[in-house]
Amino acid sequence: MQQVFTNPGVVERFFTGPGEAHLAAEVRQVLTRSWSIGEDEENAEQIIEMVKANPEKYVMKWNECGSRVGTTKFFGDKIPAKLESLSMEEREKFFIMERLEPMVVKNHFVRPSTEVALNVNVTPELGIHGCVLGNILDGTVLEYFWPESQMKTKLAEEEEGGVMKGKSVFDSPYLV
Repeated sequence: MQQVFTNPGVVERFFTGPGEAHLAAEVRQVLTRSWSIGEDEENAEQIIEMVKANPEKYVMKWNECGSRVGTTKFFGDKIPAKLESLSMEEREKFFIMERLEPMVVKNHFVRPSTEVALNVNVTPELGIHGCVLGNILDGTVLEYFWPESQMKTKLAEEEEGGVMKGKSVFDSPYLV
């Protein structure tokens, strides 16, 4: 779903009411650009060349839901080699995304069975989880709820986090 929202017209179809066009534009401002690299993407080869020229600016992500054995994200200089190793059929299962450059802050890092790290560089990530249930035929919203938010923090030098992998910790925001 992450990549689908960056396609032209997808966000806009949810803001069809009078005076709502600016809302779609505001949503687009917070989306990170991403591209398909499968055979259905007419610019796939240009996208791949763009990524190979500056791999540090991108992340290559697994595009399918569910569990997968092995790596699901490739960063920086690992992307070109992975792209070269994929068949066209395998490329369908990945997409390219602009790499985010999160703010680095100081924090204490406490994990089980690991020495406490005090005042280290970390990158926090706030996830806001919600649900909208609507009628696609008439555009009405039947139910909307925002059940939770979750903050995870990882050491700044880690490319990929993951609480279960021991690379991230659950955290709390310090609101000023």
